[in-house]
Amino acid sequence: MPPAARATHGRGHAHVAAAGPKVDWSGAVCVGCDELSVRKGPHHVSVFCDLIGKRVRFPTPGKDAATWAGFVEALGAHNGHPRAITEVSIDMSPAYIAGVRGNLGDQAVGVFDKFHVIMHANFGVDETRRAECAQAEGSARERLKQTRWILFKNPANHTAKQAER
Repeated sequence: MPPAARATHGRGHAHVAAAGPKVDWSGAVCVGCDELSVRKGPHHVSVFCDLIGKRVRFPTPGKDAATWAGFVEALGAHNGHPRAITEVSIDMSPAYIAGVRGNLGDQAVGVFDKFHVIMHANFGVDETRRAECAQAEGSARERLKQTRWILFKNPANHTAKQAER
């Protein structure tokens, strides 16, 4: 990025600041939240999005349950209501789970994002493979060795040698 662009990057434009308070969030029923690391260390920004309207609604510093209280406050200031939100897509962060339960109530169904679900499934597959390999003896152990990436790979994409194993 050129230095001139870098100098103005991150500064709000007047039309964005003027339009912000006028935006109506009353149609927000499906919300997604994820955190971004903004620099080295524990510096995060939680970004709340309207998943149906495909708009960023509320970026805020932090990644704890209190960020959800700030979102609910902003939601109320823009004609939205926390009880209108029926679906929430979040990380598997205990802070986000507590924030949803504490601020949105029981009507909001939490859905974990695909990345974290697959990460936990892969961890379970790998732990099972390691346990089986530790218990196996002889030729069975040799067949299980070096199969980690084969198990993670889509079976439709296996080579002939991988399919044989």
